[in-house]
Amino acid sequence: MKTADIEIIHQEEFYQDYQENILPNYQRNIEDLFYEIITASEEIPESYQYVFVEAERCIDHIAKRFTFTSFETETGLEVQYMGVIDE
Repeated sequence: MKTADIEIIHQEEFYQDYQENILPNYQRNIEDLFYEIITASEEIPESYQYVFVEAERCIDHIAKRFTFTSFETETGLEVQYMGVIDE
């Protein structure tokens, strides 16, 4: 399966959480982040992936972890955004 064929479930929630929590000058390109998450999920299906952002890059100065999970289904690999937590 090609990376371009895999979508992240709850992309909109991730995008919103990311914008609300990360200072604008430290925000990375969302499509690049999705590509990295999907690529890592393809290498290790049935795993957790995350994007960690250091405290000084967050609006509230508390480090954040944005978590994703991947799993195999009858139709192929699924990647889902689970949410954001303070570290």
